[in-house]
Amino acid sequence: MSKKKIPERNMKGRKLFRKQDDSSLRQDKETGMWIRHRKTTYLYWYKFLQVCLKEGYKVDKSKYRGWDINTIADTKFDDWWESHKRKLFYVKERTGTPKVQLSTPKPKREYIRMSWLVYCYDSPDLEGIDIAYKIIKRECINRYLTNSNQRWFPIKKDGLPLDVEKIKTYKRDLGLRGHRDLRKKKNKTKNDILYLNNLDALLKYRNRISKAITEHRMNANKILEHVCNGRFP
Repeated sequence: MSKKKIPERNMKGRKLFRKQDDSSLRQDKETGMWIRHRKTTYLYWYKFLQVCLKEGYKVDKSKYRGWDINTIADTKFDDWWESHKRKLFYVKERTGTPKVQLSTPKPKREYIRMSWLVYCYDSPDLEGIDIAYKIIKRECINRYLTNSNQRWFPIKKDGLPLDVEKIKTYKRDLGLRGHRDLRKKKNKTKNDILYLNNLDALLKYRNRISKAITEHRMNANKILEHVCNGRFP
């Protein structure tokens, strides 16, 4: 499957910002100071930390001196960022070392983001394919697909993934016997053929999707563990 071309705007007409590299220094135009990674990389550290604080994880608060950690659970990232970015993450000289550093110089931001979304959409009532469908549909409408997720699903001509919910509902309504009869039916309608083709596509991708979701679920749990000890990712 070829890579999906990154659109200029999403389906709601809002301008999209293209994926940016996260392995080089950047200079803040307002202050002239330097920062090692993009703001959104620190955003996901903050989001995972909020989960740890809200859900009762044992967080080593000594690793977060200067963060005002007792206020983080109820503070929006942008508000917190404006009052903490300079003393924690910015440096005056290009070669300077910030007070807070990531555990790797080249974090895989999009991969981290997918792990975060899997964590958010995860539910005991959902299969991996259901979680993936919700995430990919969200990405197709609001953003764009990346190397972290574009091979999860076949994408239709309208730019959306195959409708898992509709296909599974139709299969459930047909029942096992009805489904077998449809397979054997000689004069299939266009809708019959479309349904069977879509179902076969989902079955083909099921194992790949389940493996990807499991991998991101495990990565999210690993990040939560690291964040509790003051590390990211």
